[in-house]
Amino acid sequence: TGVTCYSFPLSPEWKLSARDAYNGLLLWQRDMGPWFPHLFPLKSGPASMPRRLVADQKHLYVTMAVDDLVSVIDNATGETVRKIAGTETTREIVLAGGKLFLVRGDAGQTFVTAADPTSGRTLWDKNHAVAALTLAANEKQVVFFSGSELVAFTPQTGMPLWTANVRPSNPRSKNKTQASDWISARPSRLILHDDVILFGLASSVYAFSATDGKPLWKAPYPGSGYA
Repeated sequence: TGVTCYSFPLSPEWKLSARDAYNGLLLWQRDMGPWFPHLFPLKSGPASMPRRLVADQKHLYVTMAVDDLVSVIDNATGETVRKIAGTETTREIVLAGGKLFLVRGDAGQTFVTAADPTSGRTLWDKNHAVAALTLAANEKQVVFFSGSELVAFTPQTGMPLWTANVRPSNPRSKNKTQASDWISARPSRLILHDDVILFGLASSVYAFSATDGKPLWKAPYPGSGYA
């Protein structure tokens, strides 16, 4: 019998797998294309990478390579149903109200894109700075942090709803969010829940109204290591 040797400096073979949630049995597995370098930096890849895969009851939405289009994959078989045109360099995927909302681009230029996963059509595409891990959406609005302000778009057309300025209490804080930097090591956090937006930046957490962007409250929070 042959001996299989593994060495972490070697190029990895990335796989997309589906398993039975009850017993862990492998249902299907597919090869993936070139992915982000697994040693850059060691153990600390981009925090946005897990946000490239979302699922509903029938389909999986994922990029099968680091700069690939978004693929719509059948949950049961693992077969590609379609690829969505105009979704190259997708960095984050959010599914809300039957639509996909994407952050695309790189540190030089980013876009917020809406797509219909059923038809594979791009609904709208807006050139705008977006900080990593801050895209959120529901049936009423698409919200993100631009690096200096919160921005809300309509999910149907991508038209602006409102903006709200956000400035960290300590501008010298090491926990800074750079707009359009999807490889950020210290990204901010944004949660959209009903009509409230919770947003963590530097050493403060903020609450805003999702309806009009008005601030509700602000509180300090300490650093938490790797969290």
